[in-house]
Amino acid sequence: LRRVEGLGRNIYQDSLYLVSNTMLQSIEALSAVRGSLSGALTIKDNPKLTTLDGLEGIEGLGKNSAGNSLYLASNAALASIKALSGVRGSFNGALCITGNQKLTTLDGLEGIEGLGKNNAGSSLTIMHNLVLSSVEALSSIRGHLLGGLFVTDNAALLSLQ
Repeated sequence: LRRVEGLGRNIYQDSLYLVSNTMLQSIEALSAVRGSLSGALTIKDNPKLTTLDGLEGIEGLGKNSAGNSLYLASNAALASIKALSGVRGSFNGALCITGNQKLTTLDGLEGIEGLGKNNAGSSLTIMHNLVLSSVEALSSIRGHLLGGLFVTDNAALLSLQ
């Protein structure tokens, strides 16, 4: 799979899953996905995907059966998540960003105000993002986290401000 044209809403139980697509380079054709998902947004193991352009219409996220609201993992070329700037409010589940080797900032997540937790007891997991240097986009998160906070093995991250 190189592009998602013709897939329409690739929704499973009101979640959007883009997982293990070794040739996927663009998801711009998903621009018809609008509003809030009652489930999660999971983007995992897409080594050629560089941006999330096409997801600008998503305004809110629920959570999946694992308790995650947003799960971005092992996308080797992912350099920008700015397309998620329309997402606003509090998540019922956790935010997990792990193993995205080209991601330098979390710009696009400024609208997130609160986090729930996943089934593993985590609210926020940021790990193994080698060039991530800023998490400032998460500064709108207020209140108590319902679960754990895990920030580990992000070599370029010098501060949590």
